[in-house]
Amino acid sequence: MTEDMDWTDWAERLSEDGQRISRTRMGVRIDTEDWGRKVLRLRLERLTYHQADGVRRIEAPRIFQSQAGHASGFEIITQGKPRRVVSFGPPGRIRLDDGVEFFGYIELDDGDYTARLEEGATTNWTIGREYITAHLPPYQFTFTIEGSAPQSARPRPEPSGYDPDDDPYRPSLW
Repeated sequence: MTEDMDWTDWAERLSEDGQRISRTRMGVRIDTEDWGRKVLRLRLERLTYHQADGVRRIEAPRIFQSQAGHASGFEIITQGKPRRVVSFGPPGRIRLDDGVEFFGYIELDDGDYTARLEEGATTNWTIGREYITAHLPPYQFTFTIEGSAPQSARPRPEPSGYDPDDDPYRPSLW
């Protein structure tokens, strides 16, 4: 886990069947790429529990026991531009303490933004043959990007110097 990431407080949501609890928090960091472009990086950390008779038991998404699942995406909103939906990638890590981390990122221009995980966002996972879905707590935060290099300023890749006569995989005509 990244130490310089700002994390929200843990929040919980109960699944519709009342048996599963999804406990989540979101980590936020703004990085600068080598060439000056600003990138918003988000991590969603999820712990899941089964609840019976008031007792919670962690549901471990370990390899071979279950599949770590999926989490809904988040949206980026800024004044004067259409909102952009960014998907969380597959779990970045399954930790020994049974947490799962999802991640997503987006390059941004200068401006004021709101990032939001909306009401109705879900996370899911599989235990054995059971497919489980739980709602994620809504998160929203605002931030400002300053000094981001424009997308058009991306450096062009260097030519590779490919010479077709030096290609060892060139088909021969024999």
